[in-house]
Amino acid sequence: MFAPEGWIVADTMLTADPPEHSRYRKLAMKAFTYKRVLQMTEYVDQLVHDLIDAMPDGGCEFKTAFANKLPMYVIADALGVPREKFNEFETWSNAFVLMLSGVADKDMRLWGAQRIVEFQKYFVDVIEEKRARPTDDVISDLVHADLADEGDPRKMTYEELLSILQQLLVAGNETTAHTLTAGVKFLLEHPEQMARLKADPSLTANMVEEVLRYLSPTNNMWRVVTAEDQIGDVPVVPGDLVLLRYGSANRDVCKFSNPDAFDIERETAKQHLAFGAGIHTCLGSQLARKEMITAFPIILERLSDLQLDQSRGEFTYLPSVLLRGVTNLNVTYSKKDR
Repeated sequence: MFAPEGWIVADTMLTADPPEHSRYRKLAMKAFTYKRVLQMTEYVDQLVHDLIDAMPDGGCEFKTAFANKLPMYVIADALGVPREKFNEFETWSNAFVLMLSGVADKDMRLWGAQRIVEFQKYFVDVIEEKRARPTDDVISDLVHADLADEGDPRKMTYEELLSILQQLLVAGNETTAHTLTAGVKFLLEHPEQMARLKADPSLTANMVEEVLRYLSPTNNMWRVVTAEDQIGDVPVVPGDLVLLRYGSANRDVCKFSNPDAFDIERETAKQHLAFGAGIHTCLGSQLARKEMITAFPIILERLSDLQLDQSRGEFTYLPSVLLRGVTNLNVTYSKKDR
C-alpha cells in the first residue's frame, strides 16, 4: 500500500549472506571501529551525567527518562542528525520494532508502514544534504563510500543506504535501552549484588555481560536454511525457516552453571550469544558495551537510595517474538549533584 510513497530497501547486513553481506558490513563497520568507540569515553560519560541532571528529583520511569535516550542520542550524534528529532527517531524505531514483532495486527502494521515511510523521506533528504555538503559523521561516510559491484566502484543507492540506516537506528538503541533498564531492575532485585558492585566498580564490565546473558534482548532471530542438515531429530532443507533461540542458548545448563541465577561475578558470562555469533555478530556490540559500562557506575553513584517504586504497577514486557525487555521501570531515588 505504501510502497509507491517509499522505497523497498535492499538486503544488506542482517538479511544478506556473503559476498553482499561482507561488502556492506565492511563499510558500516568503519563507524564503530574499536578505536573510534574507545575515543568516545568522555563523550558518553558527559552524556550520562547530562541525562541524569535532566531526570526529575525523587523518582521517574527510568526507561523513558534515561535508558531510551542514551543510546538514541549516541546514534543520532554518530549519524550526524539533530538530537532535537528524538521524538521522531523514537517513533520510527518503535515502528521498525513493531513490524519485526510478529504479533502486530493489520492496523498496527499500517501505522508502522506509514512511520517507516516518514523515516525514509526524512533520511533521503539527509542523504542528499550529506552528498552535497559532507560532514564528519557516519551518513556522510556511507553516502560517499565506494561499493564495489563486480569490480565497478559505485555509490550506494537509496535502497541500500536506507537499509543500513534503519538497522543502525534500531539495533543502535532498542536493545541497549532494554539492557540498561533490565540491568537496573536485576540489581534492585538482587541488593546483595548491587552492594558488591558499588563496593567494587571493576565488576561492571562482567556485570554488563551477565545482564546481556540473563535478559537476551534479542531473544530470537529468524533464519533461512541454506544447506540440508539435521537439528536434533528434525531434518531441515534449504528454504526452511528456523527460529534461533538466543535466550534459550544463554540459559543452557551445559554452558552455564545454575543458568537461571543472576550472578554479576559469573566467570563464563561473556560466552553468551546476546550479540549473535559468526559473520552476523552485532557490529555495534562494542558501542553498546561502552555505553553500559560507562552508565552503570554513574547511575549507582548519583542515584542514591535507588529502589523500585512498587506503587506504580507491575512490569510489562515488550510483546515481540524477536526482542525482549521491560517497557517500564518505575524507581525512586535521591539524586546527587555530579
